[in-house]
Amino acid sequence: MARGDPHMRVRIPQDLRERLRASAQTNFRTMNAELVFQLDRSLPRQGEKNDDGVKFGDRAPSSSQSAPVTSRA
Repeated sequence: MARGDPHMRVRIPQDLRERLRASAQTNFRTMNAELVFQLDRSLPRQGEKNDDGVKFGDRAPSSSQSAPVTSRA
């Protein structure tokens, strides 16, 4: 990671932030480095297979796999 990398603001629940902080401290990383590590570890790269054996990028999720859309009033 470099300072020239794109910046992104993210809102996360307080309990998740605390878990991230604890994990960063345990792994001797900054919270930013821990967040990048966890995201990189959990998200597939183009061409990698998921748990179903389907390569990432080979197909779009079906409507039954997508999250329902809710409106805010």
